[in-house]
Amino acid sequence: MPVSERAKQFMPFDALKGLREALRLKEYKHEKIQIGDLSEETIEEISNVLYNLKKGDVVEAEIFDDGYKIKISGITKLKLESEEILIGEKTINLNNLLNIKIL
Repeated sequence: MPVSERAKQFMPFDALKGLREALRLKEYKHEKIQIGDLSEETIEEISNVLYNLKKGDVVEAEIFDDGYKIKISGITKLKLESEEILIGEKTINLNNLLNIKIL
């Protein structure tokens, strides 16, 4: 067998098209969680950061979004009247904020 043909036998073989994507989707759905109560210490840390936050600060936050923990970062804008914070293009309810820090 020529060397060029021999290399083909070691190439990955995907017998079932779409199986890997289906498995990744199943794993993603399995990672879904319920939001729990935050500790008093965590709530105090978040409150302190929000108190010191200015419009245009760059932050990194961990949020609860539709059953998943997501990390996002971006420039902020507070919307206190509606209890929301805008990080980049994403509007987050303050109740879904799990952690935040100013960069």
